[in-house]
Amino acid sequence: MLTVPRFPIDESLVMQFARAVGDPNPIYRDADLAAATRVGAILAPPTFMMASDHFDPNYTRRPQPGARWFGSGRESSGTAGDAGAAVPQQTGFHAEQNFAYHRHPVVGDVLSGHTRAGNIWHRDGRRGGRLRFRETVTDYTDAAGRPVITATFVGVTTEKLVDGAPTDSAPPAAPANASVPGDILDRLGDFVVGSTTSLVLVDDLTRTQIVMYAGASGDFHPLHHDATFAEWMGYPGIFAHGMLTMGLTSRALTDLVGDATLTRWAAQFRGTVWPGDTLTATTTVVGVRAGESPEVDLEVRTLNQHGAEVLRGAATARTCEG
Repeated sequence: MLTVPRFPIDESLVMQFARAVGDPNPIYRDADLAAATRVGAILAPPTFMMASDHFDPNYTRRPQPGARWFGSGRESSGTAGDAGAAVPQQTGFHAEQNFAYHRHPVVGDVLSGHTRAGNIWHRDGRRGGRLRFRETVTDYTDAAGRPVITATFVGVTTEKLVDGAPTDSAPPAAPANASVPGDILDRLGDFVVGSTTSLVLVDDLTRTQIVMYAGASGDFHPLHHDATFAEWMGYPGIFAHGMLTMGLTSRALTDLVGDATLTRWAAQFRGTVWPGDTLTATTTVVGVRAGESPEVDLEVRTLNQHGAEVLRGAATARTCEG
């Protein structure tokens, strides 16, 4: 079992992470405002647990002192002819990420992360041959040992290298953007099955924002910032982390259901996001449940400017009256 022994939720790291995923919500940075909310403290964004990688001493997507790195240096790969150098996973991809929220972490929490193996399954792919899926589950607990978040990373390994170029040659047009209500929906009756809300998450994604996310999350895989390495690997250039897309999409959910209300948030990464892309998320209410703890089920699709789907997700939230 791998362990992140101490993961302090720090105010500056939360602020950097929120900036990197493009969420201006003041509850992620304004201590006075946050103290006056029902949360009571600066809140961590929904996908913030990815930043725990900063505190994993053996994390492989971060250069280590004295160890060779597989990004570009004197050689385009940084590893050519170097015995014992780190080697990138050429046929592995982050396919899906799932979060189960027992509660939402806030600044001042000190968490521990314990990682264990999950399920493994196979299926045949259209381009990469036989696909092997593997879950890696991390249970985050607070200083008292109480569960906070369970995060499940789903990786897929292919039999052969899959071209990272876009697959849609003539995609349909993206939907028009609709306005998002300024007030948080806090009553069960405000959610109507079948209703949809759209939000432009980012217009013209920049390489700088991708680098900001690398710094905030701790994921420094060179495919996301090192153009020389990306081209050496056969890609046209760098591309965004799947988790940056999920982090951006989280705003479409929290703007709709409110802060610290999510109990589940799961996403599949369906397409590559490139610098220059414009991303729009459309959220649909698919279920409403009354009772002691009213809940709303949501589906979300994030499309690029060509109408190609880059993320498909599902979430459940407690309504604010629950």
